[in-house]
Amino acid sequence: MKETVKKLFLMQLRYAGIPEDAYHFLPEQQRKLLIEKKGRFFLRDEERERIRVVLTGGVFDILHIGTYSRSRKQKNMGIC
Repeated sequence: MKETVKKLFLMQLRYAGIPEDAYHFLPEQQRKLLIEKKGRFFLRDEERERIRVVLTGGVFDILHIGTYSRSRKQKNMGIC
């Protein structure tokens, strides 16, 4: 269920709300997790609270050791 919520959240971000034409292709189970606001569909608050969203910024070198160790620490802390 958590993976489904993540998928719907990403769709919501990508399209600034899930458009009605995409909504109708979703299975009934997934549609029940959404609520309509101004012609777009968004996750219900209780469903959105099931997942943790972490944003990070900056430019990272792919193999930089500092980036690797920071990512490992964040993972261990449950941040990413």
